[in-house]
Amino acid sequence: MKAQEISVPVPWGNVKCQVFGDPTNKSAKPIISIHGFLDNSNSFKPLAPYICQNDNFYIIALDLPGHGFSSKLPNGIPYTPKLFLSSVRRVIRHFGINEFYFLCHSYGIHLSVLYSIVFKNEVKALISLDWIFSLPGYKIESYSDLWKSGIDGLIDIEDRETNNNDSAPAKTLTKDLAVSILMKYNNHLDLESAKILIDRALIVKDDGRLEFSRDIRVKQTVLMHDHYLDMAYLLPEMVKGIDVPWLMIHADPPAYGDRPAKITMDFLKKIEANSKTSIQYETFKGTHHFHMIQPKETAEIILKFIDKIKIKKTSKL
Repeated sequence: MKAQEISVPVPWGNVKCQVFGDPTNKSAKPIISIHGFLDNSNSFKPLAPYICQNDNFYIIALDLPGHGFSSKLPNGIPYTPKLFLSSVRRVIRHFGINEFYFLCHSYGIHLSVLYSIVFKNEVKALISLDWIFSLPGYKIESYSDLWKSGIDGLIDIEDRETNNNDSAPAKTLTKDLAVSILMKYNNHLDLESAKILIDRALIVKDDGRLEFSRDIRVKQTVLMHDHYLDMAYLLPEMVKGIDVPWLMIHADPPAYGDRPAKITMDFLKKIEANSKTSIQYETFKGTHHFHMIQPKETAEIILKFIDKIKIKKTSKL
């Protein structure tokens, strides 16, 4: 399915979006989609034709800052959940949408949950594709140590990048090589899904060489525990503040092992016990990226759930 490319201006550049389906159809319901860690909006490209096939829905899938074709942050500025969430907010305000569904994968689910408690009465349903949320199981013993590791970690990676740029040229990057690198470090993908992600993960430099578009600093900052401090103090509100229907589809077997899966499930049960949400749990035989590898089967589960919820369509598109 061909997507409409939209560029949303932000103070540091642009947040790039793909719009799948027909947003001019007044009966179509909007879906906001946020991808996972180091992925991009092409994560939802295989799903889009099935979700939007009857013109009942359209999808706005965005590249988070430092991912896909979206602008990187200036050097020295860390990527934080608050920054990512503000980018989502800017996109939603740009399109003038005030009621919508969230359809998100992995890290993007963190942001959809945070958005639903921060900007109340906008999100009408959460659709989550393999949420792994280990933060509730992490005991923070020293906030100052987390600050130190986060600050030094960012400075270290920027120094390494500067030194790499001053060293001898690296091996020439090709699309095939990029796909093989991605599959080496992400064993949840098959060849076709890796190619789809790579299509939005490379840029052509002025000299004609290919380069990965994502900001390497994202990997450093998001993998540091201090990145999640923005979320830590919102945990009590996450437990009590979700008040919309929620579809939770988990990969089977658990993509990152039993312990993170158990922490996530225990947290979801705590949310159910203390909030107004009702969670529908589904398991899907497949990897962490089952939605890309088996999009038709994934869409069938989603549509059965989402079709139950009716919202009015409001958008400037």
